[in-house]
Amino acid sequence: MKSGLRVRLLEWLPASRTTGNNGLAEYVRAIDECVVKISGGRKGRKPFLLGHSLGGTLAAIFAAMAPGSICGLVLLSAPLCFRPGTSRFRDALVSLVPSDLDEAEPCPGSLLTQMSALASPDTFVWSRLADAALSVADQIALETHARVERWALDEVPLSGKLVHQLIEWLYREDRFCRGELRIDKPVGPHSVSRPRLRSSILRTILLRSIRLGPLTSPWRRQMRALSNIPAKLAWVCSTSDH
Repeated sequence: MKSGLRVRLLEWLPASRTTGNNGLAEYVRAIDECVVKISGGRKGRKPFLLGHSLGGTLAAIFAAMAPGSICGLVLLSAPLCFRPGTSRFRDALVSLVPSDLDEAEPCPGSLLTQMSALASPDTFVWSRLADAALSVADQIALETHARVERWALDEVPLSGKLVHQLIEWLYREDRFCRGELRIDKPVGPHSVSRPRLRSSILRTILLRSIRLGPLTSPWRRQMRALSNIPAKLAWVCSTSDH
């Protein structure tokens, strides 16, 4: 912001009984409404869209649905492809969450936190404890760690319909990467034409947290399928847990 960037935050509001019927389509359309409003106030200049974790997954789905509406996409630890065997976190989460999850009631944020910790304790438990230990000798680092922990613990309830669709459509069926996810129209890597892709999605940065390492072959193939860019440009930071 000191550099003159105009930053806007899309607030994630807790689900209630009145918004409990909102699913993937409604959340993606909400991103679309925000992008249209922000672009309209800047004389047509397209914004960069940044998303973390689930917010990054939703941002990527929106970008595939309307690639011409943004200037670029930045994803932080945002899962996109969910083929069995490519992610220990995905496989563990699918085995933990029942397929008959109730869509009618909001899903408590604390339940999602516990499910994530059970599915990937290295990422959601041990790495956070290790970061705390490494920050003890540095007051600034310790204060930063405390703020991040406070933010991470601020989990809000999610729509039961959204959670059900995330688990079934994305994690179990991998509809987005397979091009079978439908948000008004089929959405996936194939839905982005090559010219528009190169103008808006080529600038995508995928940063995966905790440990850096080379992509496995399945991930490399999936990222090339997602972006249609050379393998050299599809090389990203990765963890073994996601």
